Amino acid sequence: MGLKETVTDALFSYETEKIVQVPSYKVGVIYRLIQLAIVLYVLIVVIIKDKGYQDKFPASGVSATKLKGIAYPRDVDNDNYKRVWDVADYVYPQNLESSFTVITNAVITPQQTPGTCPEDPEIGPLCDCEVESNCSDQCERGMMKRSGNGQLTGKCVASAVDPDTKVCEIQGWCPVEVDKLPNEGVLLDEAVNFTVFIRNTVEFTKFDFIKRNVLDPSTLHDCTYSEDNVFCPIFRIGSILDWADVKFEDIAVRGGIMGIYITWDCDLDQSWESCEPEYTFDREDDPESGGHNFRYANYYRQDGRQYRDLIKAYGIRFDIIINGTGRKFDIVVLVNNIAAGLALLAIASIVGDFLIMYVEENRTFYKHQKISVISEEIMEKATTMYGAIDESKKSESE
Repeated sequence: MGLKETVTDALFSYETEKIVQVPSYKVGVIYRLIQLAIVLYVLIVVIIKDKGYQDKFPASGVSATKLKGIAYPRDVDNDNYKRVWDVADYVYPQNLESSFTVITNAVITPQQTPGTCPEDPEIGPLCDCEVESNCSDQCERGMMKRSGNGQLTGKCVASAVDPDTKVCEIQGWCPVEVDKLPNEGVLLDEAVNFTVFIRNTVEFTKFDFIKRNVLDPSTLHDCTYSEDNVFCPIFRIGSILDWADVKFEDIAVRGGIMGIYITWDCDLDQSWESCEPEYTFDREDDPESGGHNFRYANYYRQDGRQYRDLIKAYGIRFDIIINGTGRKFDIVVLVNNIAAGLALLAIASIVGDFLIMYVEENRTFYKHQKISVISEEIMEKATTMYGAIDESKKSESE
């Protein structure tokens, strides 16, 4: 056989696998059941349940918040706390897009000014020496403690909290903060009735789809959120905690972190109105972790001196998490999922071959029918025979 014939046979010949039909009722039933299970899986799970006929794209969105409410602490005698607290006082920092903090408790240290004063005995270092000049080993001048309030001056002085206790003197903002809450309860207990308006816009850029969680702003004056009114995103703080199964008293004293999840799971093959947000709420921090607190200061000048009011604020931080999926029919996605499902039908053939060749009683016979083994003797006879045929064809061509 010449080169031309070899190339022609290789390019224009068709090869097929050998099929052996085995009369086995048991294996046949198993084979068909597997095929049926695969087809049902593709239809019910992949196509119907998982929407295998739709393309999917994740949601992207932005949010903005606005809080309302006032509080007046009643169970405290200190005038630094006993005043009306409004949004400018209990929301800090202002104008964050995806989170906000409602202050519920605070430690206020008023009229601090730069100078020297005794360190907080809870922070230390403590000292005990009769002559201040001999305290350099206990209050090393210039040293700063990581958790301290200033730089040590080298002097040992009486504590402002307890005159019988000697502490090192510091240079910093004085008097130092005494980290003690004004009462055992919640300073701003009326925060449970504050409300927050969460304005949210979601977009599925691949499908050119945009929607907001407010349909008609004129309806927001006298409504609050409920499962029957999802397009009124005005939430009472106490209700958010109730939905998350968190007690206000448990989280407001030392603060905590809450999550507000806005989920847009939209079938864009349906009407525009059917795409609605779903709100869920949960506590994100560990209640045993110590809560949530931070410090900030209000600075001012008086009689030529600089002052500040230091506030250690305990509060509830609310994180707004936007997620979701937009889905829309796509013929390419449907064909790919069907093709991938049909490819699973090969599993039925694999199981059937395994049962026939390794489990059935006549497995040895079936195996010989399925697999043809060519011995060396047959190969030699075939080589001689086909060689003679090739020589005959060559002589005829000449």
